[in-house]
Amino acid sequence: QLYLVARLLLEWGAENKPSGYELSDAAKKSGSMKLARMLDSDLGGRRCEIFGMEKRTDLNGTTGVAEKYLAEKDRYKIVMENTGETFLVS
Repeated sequence: QLYLVARLLLEWGAENKPSGYELSDAAKKSGSMKLARMLDSDLGGRRCEIFGMEKRTDLNGTTGVAEKYLAEKDRYKIVMENTGETFLVS
């Protein structure tokens, strides 16, 4: 449940690195590795607007949530807010 609360707060613009406190360290200490990975990602859990899509122009101007960063692909997994559709973007 902590993960879901943190994700909601991040979606609405909460800071994941308030001054002098590293939230991902606290998540790791509490054993919440999924939350720690999300907090360690620059965009993890953040709401984002899609633009510049050439193959899926219907997505331009829509919003989603950057669920996680996939380092091996250098891409973010995005979940669309209205449809739940997922895809990768750079």
